[in-house]
Amino acid sequence: MGKLGNLAITAVVLGGMAIAYWFVALRDTTTAQAGGPTGAPPGLVVEATEAVRGTSVRKLKAVGTLASNQSVTISPEIAGRVTQILFENGDRVEAGDQLIELDQSVQLAELADAEATLDLARREYDRADDLVNRGTVAVARRDEAVADLRSAEARVNLARAQLEKMDIAAPFDGTIGIRKVDVGDFLNVGEEIVNLEQIVPIKVTFEVPERFLQDVTMGKELLLRSDAYAGETFAAHISAIDPLVNPRTRSIRIEALVGNEDLRLRPGQFVSVTIRVDERRDVVFIPEQAVVPNSDEPLVFRVNEGTVELVPIETGARIARHVEVRSGIVPGDVVVTAGQQRLADGTPVTVTEPTYIPPSPADEEIQVLQGS
Repeated sequence: MGKLGNLAITAVVLGGMAIAYWFVALRDTTTAQAGGPTGAPPGLVVEATEAVRGTSVRKLKAVGTLASNQSVTISPEIAGRVTQILFENGDRVEAGDQLIELDQSVQLAELADAEATLDLARREYDRADDLVNRGTVAVARRDEAVADLRSAEARVNLARAQLEKMDIAAPFDGTIGIRKVDVGDFLNVGEEIVNLEQIVPIKVTFEVPERFLQDVTMGKELLLRSDAYAGETFAAHISAIDPLVNPRTRSIRIEALVGNEDLRLRPGQFVSVTIRVDERRDVVFIPEQAVVPNSDEPLVFRVNEGTVELVPIETGARIARHVEVRSGIVPGDVVVTAGQQRLADGTPVTVTEPTYIPPSPADEEIQVLQGS
């Protein structure tokens, strides 16, 4: 058989396949229109999911700044030359620990002079008192001696106080910063030596709108998160609430204390602050995609025996891409999550699984609500 014969056979085979394909397609179409077993049920294809029961946790969120619970710049009250530095940068010290010693030679000399004057004043007083008792001098002489004695005692106390100030000590427990002086430096009054920070505990300051004043109380627990420690939280407790509302921002300044025994948090860091203010269990949630867009009131399409019905609902909190439903929907109701634009009340539908990925109920963020 030649090429022409082969081409003829091929054409016949292809034609038969085309006729068979057309017949099968026609049969499937007819069956589908009749609602037969091989066809899909009649109606528009939509995505839908069940309303679920969950816990509504209302939280306030704010941005806070960490600061030392106490902070001071160590500086001398009396000018002098540094003779000893008794700390290392970053040391933790206790209240009363000596940090700096200044040259005491001048103060020691002044104290010795004051003590000698005091000794003389005591002898003069004793002599004047004895003479007055004998009646050989006027009482005024003893009064002068008393005044000289008290003046001498004051000079001694002043000299001792100045001598004590040559030893500079920590005023409270804290962590030393980086010193700015060296042994041999001459320091003037008020010149900076080193900063002392009390960061155990450390405090966080933040502001909340005034409408949430009733939700923040002394001692209330809150959680902090820092970008420096991703995924970790730090517990804190409110320690101070400013009685004054900021008239410009209409917000209230709050302070809270964090233990920080491990010294991981440092002053100046930014942290996110979360305060739990309300919790309600057995709340109905639906995905926010289920709420009909471009509607003046909250509506959803509920699937009922192959058709949809338009149902008004009352919504509450929006939490992690879910909407709290306070009325209109009960747990187990199937609501349309995609394809609402093509629907009307009573439209037949075919339901498929939703393509979006709902949040995990174990994820804490499903319960977090911005304070609004």
